Amino acid sequence: MRRIRKIIIVLFSTLFIMGGILTLRLLWTDKSPSEVLEMTRKAVSEARRSRADIYASDLFKNAESLFDSAMNWWQAENEKNFLIRDYGSVIRLASHSAEYARQAKIKALNESRMVQVNLRARIDSLKEKLASNQELFSALPLPETVFASYSKGKMNLTEAESAIKNEQFVIAEEKIQSAEGYILGSYYSADQLLKEYFKNYKEWQKWVKNSIGYSERNQSRVIIIDKITREIIAYCEGKPIYTFPIELGENWIGDKCFKGDKATPEGDYKVIEKKQLPHTDFYKALLLDYPNSGDVKRFRHDKKTGKLPGSAEIGGFIEIHGEGGRGSDWTDGCIALENSDMDILYSIVEIGARVTIVGSVKPFEEIWRTSL
Repeated sequence: MRRIRKIIIVLFSTLFIMGGILTLRLLWTDKSPSEVLEMTRKAVSEARRSRADIYASDLFKNAESLFDSAMNWWQAENEKNFLIRDYGSVIRLASHSAEYARQAKIKALNESRMVQVNLRARIDSLKEKLASNQELFSALPLPETVFASYSKGKMNLTEAESAIKNEQFVIAEEKIQSAEGYILGSYYSADQLLKEYFKNYKEWQKWVKNSIGYSERNQSRVIIIDKITREIIAYCEGKPIYTFPIELGENWIGDKCFKGDKATPEGDYKVIEKKQLPHTDFYKALLLDYPNSGDVKRFRHDKKTGKLPGSAEIGGFIEIHGEGGRGSDWTDGCIALENSDMDILYSIVEIGARVTIVGSVKPFEEIWRTSL
């Protein structure tokens, strides 16, 4: 009997131990690997949402590769008899994957913040430089293709800002590069046009200095017209007394060459007639002596050398007149003021007054900022 009891005790002990082992196996198989793998999957997904695939690609690739290995190992262990399954490698691989994913997320967030700061800085810099020349650029008589390029650049800049708000930094980078290309191209065209125009600056300086000196010496009133800044400045005894905004001919850059070119002439002129309604179509007017002898001489030379066609006419009837204030250059070559400003100018200017028209009183560097 004693021997039978020992056998029974051993048998029950063995069954108890085997049951414990079986229970532990079942618990290990059912819970531990799946929980770790799910946590790892979430970590990898969070890293991807943080754009780690772009901003921390090496770390993210390691995280993905280890997670795939863990999943493959898990599948291989699941195909074995549950009594001999070993998920130790699965858990180790998943743990390493989760750590790489965590590091990738942190790096990606830091990198994306830096990228965002840099992108915004580029946008702000470009917008600041656009604003500094906005008024002048919009007023330049440039080809439609240049204005189209300029408009595309501004549109791409707006789209870049929208992409940054949506954290689409790769798209934002592309849009900014496109904006820079379009805007720089249009600004290059404007820059070349103005540089060519300002080759006459020394001559303009001389004209302005002579006119102001004339006003001082003769204690008289003269008018200086600055086409770039769109200002008419009245001097008395060598000192400015009034400054008014003006509008010019549509094709105002450069000197007037022939009738119908819609250009405002440049040079020294005189007021030869004062007119009011109904003798002018534009409220009040000061008629200039264009073309003067210098204009006629240049016109004849240009026709003779073939610069102008033989059918070209020199034109005339250039006035400083009212009905301005339209916000754009619209005349056929005249200088337009608002009627209230024209009233003042008309009252202080006499027939014979000197009128000097120049491209710019200020040098090129003060007018145009091209460093983009």
